[in-house]
Amino acid sequence: LHAVIVCCIVGVGNSMILTEVMTESDVAAAHQFFLDSISKQSSIESLAWVANGLKTINKKIPDDKAKLICESAKEAVKNTSEIQPIYWAAFAVQALENCQLPTFPSNHFDKYLSDKSNAKIVAYAVSSIGYLKVKYDMEKMRSIVSALVKTSTSPNDLSMLLNTAPFLSGDLKFVTDCVNDLVSKADETDERYLRFDGGIGTTASIVHGIYQLSAKTGNPVVLKKEQILKFANYLISRRRIYHPRVTSLIFSALHDMTDDKVANLPKNSVPLAILLEHKGSLDEVKSSIRFMVTDIFGHIVPTDRVIADKIVHTSSDEVVINSKPFSRTSAKGNDIYELKFFDQKRKAGFYECFVSVGATNSKYMPIVQEAIVIKVSREILISGLNLAVHESERFPLDGKTESMKINEKKLMQLSADDNQKLAVIFVISDKLTKESILVDQAYLQFEEQNTKSTIIVPVANDGNANLYKADIDFKQMAKDYEFTSGMYEISLIVGDDVIMNSVILKLALLNLQLPAVVEHARKSVLVATDYKMKPEILHSFRPPEKRPPKFISDIFSVAVVIPFFLLLCIWFYLGANIWAIPLSPVMIVFHAGLGGIFWLYYQFWIHLNMFETLKYLGILGTITFLSGISVLRKRADRINILNESCFAKVNGEIVSRIQRGICALIGLSRDDDANDIEYIVRKLLNLRIFSGDAEKRWDKSVNDLQLEILCVSQFTLNASLKGNKLDFHLSMNPSEAAQFY
Repeated sequence: LHAVIVCCIVGVGNSMILTEVMTESDVAAAHQFFLDSISKQSSIESLAWVANGLKTINKKIPDDKAKLICESAKEAVKNTSEIQPIYWAAFAVQALENCQLPTFPSNHFDKYLSDKSNAKIVAYAVSSIGYLKVKYDMEKMRSIVSALVKTSTSPNDLSMLLNTAPFLSGDLKFVTDCVNDLVSKADETDERYLRFDGGIGTTASIVHGIYQLSAKTGNPVVLKKEQILKFANYLISRRRIYHPRVTSLIFSALHDMTDDKVANLPKNSVPLAILLEHKGSLDEVKSSIRFMVTDIFGHIVPTDRVIADKIVHTSSDEVVINSKPFSRTSAKGNDIYELKFFDQKRKAGFYECFVSVGATNSKYMPIVQEAIVIKVSREILISGLNLAVHESERFPLDGKTESMKINEKKLMQLSADDNQKLAVIFVISDKLTKESILVDQAYLQFEEQNTKSTIIVPVANDGNANLYKADIDFKQMAKDYEFTSGMYEISLIVGDDVIMNSVILKLALLNLQLPAVVEHARKSVLVATDYKMKPEILHSFRPPEKRPPKFISDIFSVAVVIPFFLLLCIWFYLGANIWAIPLSPVMIVFHAGLGGIFWLYYQFWIHLNMFETLKYLGILGTITFLSGISVLRKRADRINILNESCFAKVNGEIVSRIQRGICALIGLSRDDDANDIEYIVRKLLNLRIFSGDAEKRWDKSVNDLQLEILCVSQFTLNASLKGNKLDFHLSMNPSEAAQFY
């Protein structure tokens, strides 16, 4: 009887079991790594991580190495003005049994706990105060950590701040809120792992901090079951990264996940693993599915029930076993669960065994219908094997069931030319049950005896009685596979995942005569490869495009500048007066915005890209647009006032203005007196030249409507037109006329 069953653990759907576990060999390798890392050349940071790593895996530090760590810690804090050496020394000493650092006064840490300190400095200072048991203002520490937690975005910074929680007291809700937000940003990989930006060190530090926060507050760990499982999978997958910090943090985080004395573990929150015995490889002696149920560190977990809900043949979906419990046996103090599965009539192929496990301790996650993929392999037989060279259109081997005799030591001799074909037929069957089976790979290999080049031709199943046959047309094969004339050794190759004895069977020697299709047949890789020095590859880059002459660039530059000069000339011609611009905040902002836009345009050509330019232009443009609207509105109001008013100018300045009323141009003669002036005034006040009601026109005076009168001195009204020159001797002298005005 020849059969083998190979098993492996595969999660179907959303798997809730560990993909790997920490084994005793992993812990031993980490232990040896920590011991090898302790030397006089090691930094105090490395020594601190090593000491804590050994403490986490519960391994005693040898006395000589503990003394070395203690001396290094004391040396690190001598005459130091930085917080880092103090922190690493305190971190190292707390993992040792008989080592004390010099005391530090509380005011020593004031300069590190300020609003200007970054997250790393604050985390080092708070942790140092906690490790050294220094009395310090707790409210100040909590407020500084709280402010940094709310402003920090780096997962690495947040992990350091999170690990200060054990040294704080009072309301730590801000840390819990930070954890909820931080966990939501974790990246998922392959639906099995969760990690943070920053890699394994940052991820392990955050997970360790989350469990330490639970231990401090007494609240359950703020992680869902799926998150705990995926974090554990990620940490275990990196267990062979040997670095003092990373290795120590991995073991610390995994230890927190399993030890309910460290944190308040929620119900069903510790993941389990299924470890198959003998790597799941079974034979006729080991004919049962056997496995152990363990925790993260490979420790056996007591269970109250282990059931195979069903076992399904994957290719046919046939259920071969339903609701069958595993039996429990004990070997070397370990509980092993066993289910006899092997059967002589069991079909070769893949099976899925859905297992459910219930742990006696409620802290463990139950295993519900997790799939164990089983592969049943068997030996095969090649029967009904025949091959023949022929020229007919009909397949000549149909109906032959007996195999031809094959002597691999003395192969039969065949010959063929391009007008002939090679027919091959055979059946593949199970050696035990004699039933014919299908395989994934069946080929004929042709190896040319001189060049050792090989050509592989697939043999397909024709679908009838599981027969495999091929009819090789050498003329066509010469085109498709570059067959050339020569002596070929023909071999049959059969292979499959569920076959124990893959077949490579030499069948015959074929003397093949073909017309020359190609000059040389393909050589094997070893023969064809030339290891001589190859000629140097000279790269030729495209030459730069020819640039236009310099004078064309100068002309373009002048053409760009001309509009600005033209603008200045037009302003000068129109008599633009920039000093007449009213100075107001809005006006200043508007012109500053225009200047800023021109400056931004210049910066765009110098170093800004399009997106940066558009961002700044959006800000400047909005400000300029809003201030420009206000400037134009004020300008329009001024123009309207000028258009709707009457005014008098002296030396270019407006000295008087009225809106609605009478503008009187008055020229006084030498013989006018006060009576004449009173008469003019009375007339101006009483002239009914304004409209009042809609039905009556010209019935109101300035008195009636409370309007204004603008009197303008116009001495040219008294000009004499005798002769060819104007004569103003009749006009009153300005000094005399001033009193009348």
